[in-house]
Amino acid sequence: MPTALEMTSDWQDTEFRHLYLSAHIKELIALQIRTMREKREWTQGDLGARAGMAQERICAMEDPGYSGTTLKTLKRLAAAFDVALIVRFCPFSELTEWVANLNPDKITPLSFEQESIHSVGSATTAVSNHGLASVSVQVKNADRMMTQASAVEDGIEIVFADGCKGLVPFAEIPEIKDLSELAGMEIPNPYEVILRNQSGEAVELPWDFTRHYCDPFYRPRVEAIDRKGTEVLAARVRALREAQNLTQEQLAAAAGIGRVTLVRIENGEQSPRFETLAALAQALGRPVRELLVSS
Repeated sequence: MPTALEMTSDWQDTEFRHLYLSAHIKELIALQIRTMREKREWTQGDLGARAGMAQERICAMEDPGYSGTTLKTLKRLAAAFDVALIVRFCPFSELTEWVANLNPDKITPLSFEQESIHSVGSATTAVSNHGLASVSVQVKNADRMMTQASAVEDGIEIVFADGCKGLVPFAEIPEIKDLSELAGMEIPNPYEVILRNQSGEAVELPWDFTRHYCDPFYRPRVEAIDRKGTEVLAARVRALREAQNLTQEQLAAAAGIGRVTLVRIENGEQSPRFETLAALAQALGRPVRELLVSS
């Protein structure tokens, strides 16, 4: 592949440059799809099922000569692989330099979970006379990631990667009344613990639920963040309304909501549902995101 310093002769021809670009896009997309799929040990059928596509479609997209892959399709594949997708314009010199320095890491990005997990082997378990006692996994430091869950007499002891630990009492897990009802436990990923009772029913304990029992400052911190978000939204809605010389009654009527509801939103006393937020945005002629942040 030519480097930026070798962009002479043929590269001066416009048609050549754009033919090269077209071929590069098709070849690289096909290569990435195939290598990411194979690295995960998925069949084309496996990837198709995750992306909501037929196996034949995956097969076609892994062909470097295929030109029917759309941006919408790439977004579906990115979601299936749980990776980011970057689409941007750049100078040809940057493109050729990037291609010249291609390596396996560049074309086979880690999934979000793989980035988060420092080392994941098979989950280790210890068995006591009560059955499954603990399961653990190593992760990078993060206050959202659970590294260990242990069953004790009164509940499930949770340890987070940042060292916080605490006990989720069985009284807070209605499906499992006590230790004798616990049949199994696993950490399929750092963000949730799955318990199973004697009836085989799965009970999910997400990280934010368990964090309340491990970090006494977590709830106040979350509530403070929520309050700040509500205050920002209140100020933004009010500013946009006043900029259009609308009264609260007029905006409420245009959005199909009650005036009292709008008053509470503008006073920071109520966090609206998304439907209400969307209705206000439409009434103001602004995208929803403009209600959430100042320009």
